[in-house]
Amino acid sequence: MVQEQHSTASQLQRCGFRVVAVASSEQCRQVLAGEDCGTAFIEVQDADAEALALIRLCKAKELRVIVLSSSSELGSRRAAREAGADDFLSTPVCDIDLEFRVAQSRELELAQQEKQVALIALQEAESRSSRVLAQARA
Repeated sequence: MVQEQHSTASQLQRCGFRVVAVASSEQCRQVLAGEDCGTAFIEVQDADAEALALIRLCKAKELRVIVLSSSSELGSRRAAREAGADDFLSTPVCDIDLEFRVAQSRELELAQQEKQVALIALQEAESRSSRVLAQARA
């Protein structure tokens, strides 16, 4: 998910990624309510409170958040990190940096899914072991 007016949307599309572009914070909230997004790119200027709230919302939905900003101010970066941002890219963004960050995001997402599958398998094995033990005691 990317803000509509940002050139990053077209960069991502050129790299072959599916992009859901939004024009406002409200539209972003609507997309988050109905779309399955893996990574959110959020533009932050000077620690904008609305953008920081969107970062928190995206993190609550367990999305990876990459902040885009033309500001080199450390306060903006710090505020974005404190709100939960996973990464920070200065704009304009180079295609190689963008592709790397998205690939990294996908790898983390796959690792999280594998972790969930392993946890479920472990829970099922533990449940079977408990049943076998209960039957053996009976």
